[in-house]
Amino acid sequence: MIDEICNYPVSDGLRRLYLKGKAMELIACQLQEALPKRERPKTVKLSFQDKRRIEEARRILLSDFRNPPNLEGLARLVGINTTKLKTGFRQAYGATAFELFRQARLEEASRLLLEGEMSITEIAHALGYSDTSHFIKSFSAHYGATPGKYSKNREQILKSPAVAGKLQTY
Repeated sequence: MIDEICNYPVSDGLRRLYLKGKAMELIACQLQEALPKRERPKTVKLSFQDKRRIEEARRILLSDFRNPPNLEGLARLVGINTTKLKTGFRQAYGATAFELFRQARLEEASRLLLEGEMSITEIAHALGYSDTSHFIKSFSAHYGATPGKYSKNREQILKSPAVAGKLQTY
């Protein structure tokens, strides 16, 4: 870089700007060296058996929205340690077990709302929400509409090809 600064052919009018830029580059390099190295996300080598255990853990986790096991209990049920279960979920599904559970529970809520056979309170309780207001808040944050507005727009949502395809898979 010193060679660049000394020998770069720049007209006098631009030389000052060029030197300021190089000074900023030098400062950035020094700061980068002073900052702690970012930790890479943990990766764990997963055997075929580990992958099957993680799949089984996912199945168990999503089988009962009202009474999901905690992480330690889930790990014990499938015979894997919690660290491997946590990192395995991230590697296999790109999300934590909790994120996957929350996503699936909200998708189930959406499906139940579109069926139109249960009230919002019934859906909240069926999916294990401690109270209806917490369900409404979570649903609104995820879908951008309250469950009431979402179900009122049911006809428009059901006409959407993406939604119609999803509903057929259930």
